[in-house]
Amino acid sequence: MTFAEKAGRFDAVVEARHVRHGFVSRSKLLTPGDLASSVTSDDDNDGLWTAMYLAAHAYRFRVTGDATARINAERSLRALMRLETIDPIPGYYARTYRRLDEPAPHQDNGEWHRVPGADLEWKSDTSSDETVGHYYG
Repeated sequence: MTFAEKAGRFDAVVEARHVRHGFVSRSKLLTPGDLASSVTSDDDNDGLWTAMYLAAHAYRFRVTGDATARINAERSLRALMRLETIDPIPGYYARTYRRLDEPAPHQDNGEWHRVPGADLEWKSDTSSDETVGHYYG
């Protein structure tokens, strides 16, 4: 298997089962072993993993010129920028967000805030490791 083939396989898995609101998010199988039962959910590190995905596709686009790499990088960048604008604090970005019709986060899952005038809530308590990832992306 070539490096490009291997990367393609990993990318296909991410695209099929891990993209939520433009983020690279957690995925779980509702039925063990059944890939069709995959569902995504919010995760503390949605921004961090998305930033890594953004960087990878930016490198991929620079090296190969592949239009799909540019599309994936731009989608990831828009998701990260949304984390910056979803909360009311200039310069502070959310860890993630969710629509209110999505499954509620676990009770002990951090500090969530409602977005005024929208059926959304965002998660605060952003960490320094997430900041490093955002800057890298």
